[in-house]
Amino acid sequence: MANSPQTWKRAVPVREGVGYVDGARVIAWREYRWNTGEISRIWFLDATDLDHRMIDIVEIATHPGSDDTGL
Repeated sequence: MANSPQTWKRAVPVREGVGYVDGARVIAWREYRWNTGEISRIWFLDATDLDHRMIDIVEIATHPGSDDTGL
C-alpha cells in the first residue's frame, strides 16, 4: 500500500557545521528537523578527521511566512 501524503516524513535543514579543510571552507554536517519533531544529522566528512572546536555552527533560516519548523 502506498503512503498517503499525511504519513510521509518531510524534513528541512536547520543547522550546518562549517569549517575549513586544507584552507577550503566545507560543510562538515547538516541537521534536519523532520515533521515528526525529530532532529537528525548527516555527516559529509569523516567526523574523526575534524577538530570539532574549529567548526562554526550556522543556523539555516526558514522561508519568511512559514511556521518555525519550515514544514
